[in-house]
Amino acid sequence: MIWDTVQSPFASVIGTNYVPSTAELEKVKDLLPQPQIELSKVLSEINRVQAALDDLLSQKQSIENYIDAHKSLLSPVRRIPPETLAEIFIHCLPTDSLYAVRNLAEAPLIFTTICRDWRQIALNTPQLWSSLHFFLPSRLSDDVFSRRMAGITLWLERSGSLPLSISFHDGYENDPLIISQSRPAMTVSLIRSLMHFSDRMQDVYLSLSSSSFPIFDNLSPSFPILTSLHVRDKRLRKHDLNGTGSVGFGPLLHRMPALEKLELNGFNTRIGNNYRSLPCNWKLLTELVIQ
Repeated sequence: MIWDTVQSPFASVIGTNYVPSTAELEKVKDLLPQPQIELSKVLSEINRVQAALDDLLSQKQSIENYIDAHKSLLSPVRRIPPETLAEIFIHCLPTDSLYAVRNLAEAPLIFTTICRDWRQIALNTPQLWSSLHFFLPSRLSDDVFSRRMAGITLWLERSGSLPLSISFHDGYENDPLIISQSRPAMTVSLIRSLMHFSDRMQDVYLSLSSSSFPIFDNLSPSFPILTSLHVRDKRLRKHDLNGTGSVGFGPLLHRMPALEKLELNGFNTRIGNNYRSLPCNWKLLTELVIQ
């Protein structure tokens, strides 16, 4: 039987506001037992078919997993020698910036998340870890800072003995609402940690406050192979160039005998006329940019 309301004795009033009489109510009740029985049968059949379908889907998933597991053994990448994979990893480094970043979605860190073998190859490839950009936020808890500094140090240690390209941006004095007394000490601590690698720094980009530069001088670092230095600081002034001011970074240049490129951003425009006061090795300097 086809259960269609069009064939119902009450087809003309279904869906309306019609109020059945007492006799009609009894007739409606008499119409319901049979379709209710049929509905119960259909639901039972649906449950049986659904159970069968679920079983088939489970078998399908098991078969697909079996096939995929064995297909992976046929992957050509499994036969690529580790040294070739390392070279491929190097070519995957970001090309839109000189400095790599600590981002699990980008090279080199992404290679440490694929599988154990790839992770080991990545960690043992110094070229992947020879550049790094890091930013020190204005608000940072001591615990987060400790983990960040440990991560930066470990990254640079993985570079072995290779020359380093480092970009360090400090956001501390950009936020006038900072009240943490420990925050300035974080900058000092991070700079002190970085100076363990000063003899391997070849390219450095510093975006720091004026008061941070004496930290370098107090640590007496040496930058024997540094060829490129980019400094950005809106607070520097003309008298700071040669180090006569209390926050000068001039003495730092004395420690860079191989410097070939110097770029200064955010300076007072008058500084351009005083560039000769920079204590550089002018015999080697081939590029000077002051903005």
